[in-house]
Amino acid sequence: MSDGVSIKELFEISKGASLAYNDLILLPGHTDFGVEDINLNTKLSRNIELKIPIVSAPMDTVTGDELARWMALLGGIGFIHYNNTIEEQCEMVKAVKGYENGFINEPFVKKPENLIGELKDCPYSNIPITEDGASHGKLAGLLTKYDFAFERHSDIPIRERMIELNELKVARLDQVATNGNLDLSKANNLLFESYSSALPIVDEKGGLEYLVTRKDIETNVEYPLATKDSHKKLRVGAAVGTRELDKERARALVMAGVDAIKIDCAHGHTSYQIEMINYIKKTYPGVDIASGNVVTSNAAEDLIKAGADAICVGMGIGSMCITQEVTAAGRAQASAIYHVSQAAKKYNIPVIADGGISQSGHILKAWILGAHSCMAGNMLAGTDESLGEWIVTKSGEKLKRYRGMGSYEAMKAGSDRRYSVNMNKEKAAEGVVASVLSKGHVYDLLPTITAGIKQGMLKIGCKNIDEIRQKAEKGEIRVEKRTFSAQKEGDVHDLIL
Repeated sequence: MSDGVSIKELFEISKGASLAYNDLILLPGHTDFGVEDINLNTKLSRNIELKIPIVSAPMDTVTGDELARWMALLGGIGFIHYNNTIEEQCEMVKAVKGYENGFINEPFVKKPENLIGELKDCPYSNIPITEDGASHGKLAGLLTKYDFAFERHSDIPIRERMIELNELKVARLDQVATNGNLDLSKANNLLFESYSSALPIVDEKGGLEYLVTRKDIETNVEYPLATKDSHKKLRVGAAVGTRELDKERARALVMAGVDAIKIDCAHGHTSYQIEMINYIKKTYPGVDIASGNVVTSNAAEDLIKAGADAICVGMGIGSMCITQEVTAAGRAQASAIYHVSQAAKKYNIPVIADGGISQSGHILKAWILGAHSCMAGNMLAGTDESLGEWIVTKSGEKLKRYRGMGSYEAMKAGSDRRYSVNMNKEKAAEGVVASVLSKGHVYDLLPTITAGIKQGMLKIGCKNIDEIRQKAEKGEIRVEKRTFSAQKEGDVHDLIL
């Protein structure tokens, strides 16, 4: 007689009840391997594979190009938010696709005539200046963050503050290549010998080809888990809505090189979502579509039949989300993942568990329930690479601003289309604005999270996602439903922290 119940039995017993991650606990199984034998390889979508099951959410205080780049380098992927202009979102996509093992081949550039004040919202510390302002135009100089102050130089042309070409350390392509291939170690040596924070690399005519920065070199190591396309470029996703203008956004994103598009709606089971899936799949068949969000099996089937390459699951379960309270609609995440996955597996379509992830154990539970990857917002929001604004308290504690895309603040900035809201008319917020503690660098955080997943897999006796799927189907992974007292017992208790 086995302890506990199978996943299927759990939901049969709990029919009519909505279960969250913390409502279930995995029972340990027999283990005959070590943690070094475990791999976390999975699928994001029909055609995109990941080495870790973590995806960053398209939120305007979470995923920009820097976080998306690190997510890809570390084996996951990032989806860049669309609470911005089409041009701004496409520039972020290009920045990720242009990162080539330390060589940036589509750097952000300006021309000498541009005013310094135009850089107010620029996130880059080193800006190559080309004669015509084109990414591969003839190099004219370099402007770094140390060369100007906005309060004094906003109305001054860049040419008056930039480092002139004759004063700049520049490398030719042949100086940073070995047997015709780019060699980062050679670029490293040239940059470290200079006094500059960046090394522009030019062709024989002086046209800008690449940029290598000291910051990237100092953090650059080999990334064997990196998520790359067939051309060895980092993969990146981006979000769009379902309005007519989003068709133009989708077109621009495809031209910028995006690998996957998330049709990002709080309620994804709509005719608008299906129409957008049909349009993108017909017009850009080479781009995978992650569609959602949904929480029921029939909704998932409708989106899959329309052409979705992945299904995003989750409604009202994010830490800053109040959808369930405001609208009375939604579903607890464990139940949502299980039922949607039962439908999706008939079509061999991956499921993305979107939201509600606060611990590594939740990711493993999502896998057990049928998801392939987990989309995280809060978990990544406090990292140095996320987009949120830094806040320092009077006591010196570092926080980062984090807001739900359904908050009034985010909707006024443009995300109202995600919630089918016209901000000129009556509206109800479905999210809040808050802050999260600093979590440091994402390249330190993600290995800690994946280590927790692996330790959980060791305890249940599974080496990979395929083994999890097989054992779950056979009922060999046993679970129990937890009472509130059991949840309390399983967390930190009876201590003064």
